[in-house]
Amino acid sequence: MQSAYGSKGLSTSFLVVFFLFPTVIKAQSLEVEELATPDKTVLYSIKTNIDRFDGKVTKVVRTNPIDGSEVKLEVGGKEGFGKNLQVIICDNRYLFFVTTEDGLEAHEKKKINEKLVLNRYDHVNFQRTKFVVATPPIEGGDQTCFWSFVGQSESTKYFSYKRIDEKLTKVEFVILGVSSDGEVVSTTKFATSLRAGSFTRPFYNVSEPRNSIIARRLDYLIRVSTNNSGGMRSSYERTLALPTAHAQVIFDNQKERFLVYGLFGDAPFKPVASQYKGLHLSSYDLAGNKSWSVQQPAGPKLMGEGFFRVHGTPGDRNLEVFSVPQEKIVVVVSFNNVVAPYLFTSEGKFLKSDLIKSNKNSSFDINSFIK
Repeated sequence: MQSAYGSKGLSTSFLVVFFLFPTVIKAQSLEVEELATPDKTVLYSIKTNIDRFDGKVTKVVRTNPIDGSEVKLEVGGKEGFGKNLQVIICDNRYLFFVTTEDGLEAHEKKKINEKLVLNRYDHVNFQRTKFVVATPPIEGGDQTCFWSFVGQSESTKYFSYKRIDEKLTKVEFVILGVSSDGEVVSTTKFATSLRAGSFTRPFYNVSEPRNSIIARRLDYLIRVSTNNSGGMRSSYERTLALPTAHAQVIFDNQKERFLVYGLFGDAPFKPVASQYKGLHLSSYDLAGNKSWSVQQPAGPKLMGEGFFRVHGTPGDRNLEVFSVPQEKIVVVVSFNNVVAPYLFTSEGKFLKSDLIKSNKNSSFDINSFIK
């Protein structure tokens, strides 16, 4: 699965069995990650402390899956590579290391004019070409989040920033389509809002676009605490959801559309003891027109879990959405040793849900669930 700074989620493969307990491991560093081209002709093994990447040399192994031959390569260590890694993307022609130009993506004010840098490597010669993307200024003050990768089509990479309104009833998205040459080829804007009496809720986004490794999740803060009591020293990580963690968007390359998803409650959000009531899911076309929207109540099984309903901190509720080949959409709410999948048609009609509790030796089979 994927978590903070790059671990994998369900969306990487529909044949993968989803192991429970813990549902998501929120690690701050990543030693080795594998990334394949969509056509499965090239496989990369990338080794780096991905959350501390600062343009220094990173070891990459390129493998030909057919004959098993390997080539060892190096990425970074060049002037102008960029400051902080945001995402690694792979398509059938290139491998991209996307960075920020000055490393200001998390700064409340300076992020406004920060630029994305595409470091492009061709699969054959691994020759690097650099492009600085002409991203427009981010508007909206401190209730905004920097550009993040939300998916790709055969020819276009999509990056989005979002703005949250003060009452947390509406989320606005600006989505740029960027070519492999770093040129902005499209701009899409739309706002998603809930029915009267419903209010958005923060959560931890587990979804990750296919053929990518997410390096920065700027909606969250990972805090490591140390306990020295009783003569024993231990540490644990806590995921804090920041003000912009109220909704997410992902590009569905099967349907050439954007899916917006999140959680909701029936009162304005407050940091302590806010109740969660269900999930929302919407579809928008590439021009930003809404095709459909649904608010799905959590149902008695999930509402019976106090950790989901009210007691858990927002960053401990995980949410993932993905489109599957069977003309369906699966949304998965997870926390602790609980997985609650929801099945919709490709047009947003609710079909069924489930709730599974298990231990570390049990699993949730998504293929069985969608039948």
